[in-house]
Amino acid sequence: MTASGLIFVEGKNDARIINKVIDGLGITVRQGAGKFGQKAYMDGFLANSTVAPNFYFAFRDRDFDYPMYEFTELNIPSPDKGKVVVSHRITIENYLLTPKSFLKFKDLDRQNKFKDLTIEVYCKVVEEVARSLASYQAVRHSLGKIRDRNQVSTTWTTGSGDVPSTLDAETCLAAGRKMVEDYRLKAEEISDLERFESAYEEFYSRFASEDFYQHLKFLEWFQAKDIINILSKRLVAHSPQFSMGTFLNVAIEQFEYSEFEDLVALRSHVEKLLNTEAQ
Repeated sequence: MTASGLIFVEGKNDARIINKVIDGLGITVRQGAGKFGQKAYMDGFLANSTVAPNFYFAFRDRDFDYPMYEFTELNIPSPDKGKVVVSHRITIENYLLTPKSFLKFKDLDRQNKFKDLTIEVYCKVVEEVARSLASYQAVRHSLGKIRDRNQVSTTWTTGSGDVPSTLDAETCLAAGRKMVEDYRLKAEEISDLERFESAYEEFYSRFASEDFYQHLKFLEWFQAKDIINILSKRLVAHSPQFSMGTFLNVAIEQFEYSEFEDLVALRSHVEKLLNTEAQ
């Protein structure tokens, strides 16, 4: 017995957003394990399923595991390279922090509880937060670029969203250099310090450009959980009743995939698969 297509995703937010992307196509979205356990989860689910899908693939965050490109791109592999489709933006939450998302949130503020939290304030604060994270994100991208396996972390904290207390370039570089040395000495997971520092200069130069902020490119390149960690506190300082959880929930409920080229491409990819199976 066969069924229509099946898309595996990592988390709840991923499932809610991808369901909006493929709305009306009759595709099932199944939330499962994170990126490290995703393949095992897919294999186990399919092996134990009595209904075989006509096609399936996993959709996952780019994180720091795949190269970023200047242009918006959806990573769609050829059939011989596995069944994983990778977002253009670093994480699924990066699609939720746009000024348009904030305006939709404000439109629902019937009681005007957030009158001091204007769109101008939001744009100013999110840019300030991004600028403060530039060195840290440059280090994370650099570690991701030179590591041999994606099991090696790109941060010296407990994980994404746990932002270091000090974010200046000197401190971030020192922490990154220490990670390179530790990896080299323990398991040779990362090659050498010279490659790390060369990558850092490349990324930091990009992140120092005014165009990078004017065109909101940080919403593509910077890890959203890191942005959210600081942004939430800054917005609460402007408006104590503000809830980042509520904001993100509204952003998902009001989400329009057509605003993002790679998600439009994802829907087109699914439609193409459906048409192929129908022939």
